[in-house]
Amino acid sequence: MPIPSVEECRGYGGTIDLPASECGKFHDYHTSKGWLVGKAPMKDWKAAMRTWKRNHDDGIFGRANVPSTEPTPEAKAASDAEVNRINREMAVAAGKPADYYER
Repeated sequence: MPIPSVEECRGYGGTIDLPASECGKFHDYHTSKGWLVGKAPMKDWKAAMRTWKRNHDDGIFGRANVPSTEPTPEAKAASDAEVNRINREMAVAAGKPADYYER
């Protein structure tokens, strides 16, 4: 399979409504992998681009399907309260006022 240029990727990507920025990412990704699928040379880059588009449309790429790691307000409040409790204990043990380490 001849390796497509980024312009060829953008041209074909336009026919399947893949944003030009994604076409560039597709080209960069496969160039970095030597246009191999596993250890075998890629047979059909257009089929690979259609799969890339499906994944893009389904939100597979980026953070679309990644659960948030941000704590809920309740969890943050509980965590802050626990930190303050520990800080008070440390302050008292060190002979400091109880609010010495308060946030």
